[in-house]
Amino acid sequence: MTDIAQHHGGLPSVRKISMTEPWQWLSKGWQDLRACPGISLGNGLLVLVLSYALTAILVYFDTLVLVIPLAAGFMLLGPFLAIGLYEASRRREQGKVVGSIDTFVVRPRSPLQLAYFGLALGLLLMAWIYLAFFIFALFYGIGDR
Repeated sequence: MTDIAQHHGGLPSVRKISMTEPWQWLSKGWQDLRACPGISLGNGLLVLVLSYALTAILVYFDTLVLVIPLAAGFMLLGPFLAIGLYEASRRREQGKVVGSIDTFVVRPRSPLQLAYFGLALGLLLMAWIYLAFFIFALFYGIGDR
């Protein structure tokens, strides 16, 4: 047994979910969007602006081949970028008022774990970009573009 299993007195249990629960989660997400449209759409707009800025930088440095790998890499950073939305949902569930400042300045319960999570996602993104560049160079060469 692992240390965690021994500490908790046995193997961890796996919670079973029904096929309808993802629809409930999506419904709650839509409720959050309707309740706090500025926060939800503002976060989406921020990601959009960052995407366009990153694409413009890649065009400027003539490294447009990295656009698609970076777009796919955004999926790795998505959970980290959505921390503010998670905070807004949590505050709504608790019946608290949700303000835009509260979602941009989140005080996590475990900041060190959040930092490790962000670091791990960032390292995965760098590994993904390196692998994508390697595959591109393997199939198309790195000479003349």
